[in-house]
Amino acid sequence: MSTIRRSFFFSSVTQYLNKLISFAFVVITARMLTPEELGLYAIASGVVIVASEFRLMGATNYLVRSEKIDKSMVCSGLGLTICICWPLALLIVFASDHVANFYDLAPLALLFKILAIPFLVAPFISISACMLTREMAFHKIMIIRLTSLIVKIVSSVYMMWLGYSYYALAWGLVIATAFEIVLYFFMRSDIVSWKPSFKGLRPIFHFGIYNTLINALHRFESVAPDIILGKFANVRDVALFSRGAGFLTFVNEMVTAGVWQVALPAMSKVKREGGDVSEGYIKASLMLGGLVLPVLGVAAYAAEPVILMIFGEQWEESVPVAQVIVGWVMFKSIHTLSTPLMITTANEKPLLVKQVCVFAICLGLGILAAPSGMMMMAWAMVCVGIADYIITSLFLWRYLQISIFSFALRLLSNLLISLCCVAATALIDNAVDFSSAEPLFSVFVIALILPFVWLACIYLFKHPLRNEISLVARQIRTRFAAT
Repeated sequence: MSTIRRSFFFSSVTQYLNKLISFAFVVITARMLTPEELGLYAIASGVVIVASEFRLMGATNYLVRSEKIDKSMVCSGLGLTICICWPLALLIVFASDHVANFYDLAPLALLFKILAIPFLVAPFISISACMLTREMAFHKIMIIRLTSLIVKIVSSVYMMWLGYSYYALAWGLVIATAFEIVLYFFMRSDIVSWKPSFKGLRPIFHFGIYNTLINALHRFESVAPDIILGKFANVRDVALFSRGAGFLTFVNEMVTAGVWQVALPAMSKVKREGGDVSEGYIKASLMLGGLVLPVLGVAAYAAEPVILMIFGEQWEESVPVAQVIVGWVMFKSIHTLSTPLMITTANEKPLLVKQVCVFAICLGLGILAAPSGMMMMAWAMVCVGIADYIITSLFLWRYLQISIFSFALRLLSNLLISLCCVAATALIDNAVDFSSAEPLFSVFVIALILPFVWLACIYLFKHPLRNEISLVARQIRTRFAAT
């Protein structure tokens, strides 16, 4: 447990700093580029993000989950990812003009060509990062990712200042990727060799088929509004929707970022040691929900002052989107750990079926809603979130015997805490009036009061998080007493 806690600490620090620095970059780009410029880049990056899920073919998760590995397996994993990544890069380049014509946006062609470059070095980066993750060497991952992120931001901002518009974002990614591979070369695990092997690919490929399709379908859901709105609406709607949804996604990821990276190796470790993975999932979901749901509720209610303070008045139209789309993010967050759980328990096939169901609903509702604009798309995504929660609950009950009713009942305290926090925010709004007060002042009052409200609710409703909070408090007191 000490290894997992230490890994969780470094993973959390990495992810939180990564998200904070990235969010600062988003704020800068929101003020340096117009919604039309950012909307165009959102379409290009959305398509490439979905394509990028195929480039690893599940090799990294296969290596993390395997009980025993050797250098030959790592080389085979590298060989498989090369076989996928390099042809995929060529496919993106050759298809770039056709996709640009499909959207009737000529600049997309060059954007796709630039964004295809990182695919050439992705195999070496992903396999090296995978082995550091398996060994839970998250301190090395922290150094590499934060350093490359800073390089990306500095180079992108400089090129935007020079007038390269959305192309600056793509070239910044390329420069950061080149810097990242150099760092991985010097900090990679001893078992990692950058000499690919094309033997023994079948078991990795067999696992990867399911895992890759699962990740691609999951990723499509997150970028579907951008891709679909780009075709049926306009780039301004894409940018405004992306900003409203992105604001809440950032809030969600700030809470869950450190958990995700540790989830799969930690669950795999529990399974190898004969522990009850399902019960661990329920407890982890309960504690994670106690953090996520109240924060999302408050963020949605106070979306107007927060968005105006951070992004500026040109993004005010994204406020209603954020206040609706929170339903989608909330329902998705409830079972956010279900994917690593089902992978750990070797339920990839049912997980793929579940993702196909959600994908079909997302695609169908998205196409129906997009012609009516971004608000209808927001409501469509809420319906997708509800469907995702129901389908995931059914699959967890069918394959892991996690009771739907019992699970929902144990999450009731999360709902009560969330309602209390939102009610407190409403009282603050009644006293301050978010619509007329200075956004900075409104956000300051919320940040000053709500943590105490949340903490009081944790103890009032006897939430399991109170034990963790008490443990941290005792450790702090012990350290201060020792000094």
